[in-house]
Amino acid sequence: MKLKEVIAMYLLFREATGRRSTKMESGLKAFCRLMGNEIDITEVDVEKVEGFLTGIASKTRSWHDRHNTLRAFYQYAVSRRYIASSPLPKLIPKRPQPFVPYIYLRANCNAFSTPPALSVNNASLNRKLSRTVAVALWCRLASQRSSFPYAWGCGP
Repeated sequence: MKLKEVIAMYLLFREATGRRSTKMESGLKAFCRLMGNEIDITEVDVEKVEGFLTGIASKTRSWHDRHNTLRAFYQYAVSRRYIASSPLPKLIPKRPQPFVPYIYLRANCNAFSTPPALSVNNASLNRKLSRTVAVALWCRLASQRSSFPYAWGCGP
């Protein structure tokens, strides 16, 4: 049986059970396009599946999302006896850690706001840089809050 036909039947099955997912549908259609529209489901091997899973970047969240989509599809295909076994890789890499933002403490903010110690050679450069940063920061804050200059007595 053709891969394209089995994917269509699987998507109809998912929709009939109330679990329609456009992300899964687009992922399976992309898999079918990469494998070839006229390929038989038994001709899909592990190397082709790993090529699809890897895609542009290997071992990322998208790898795991694609793997989960294919795993559910191949469980369906094996249970309906379209294939004898799943061509998915046996070794699954560990999921990457989620992004954890760094929350700055008040001490960190104070360290950023205090000027660095000026050396004799870089004194004029550091003064110009400090002045430029202060003006840029003031302009940014002034553009965000229209009443900012008035709060400091700088308004007209």
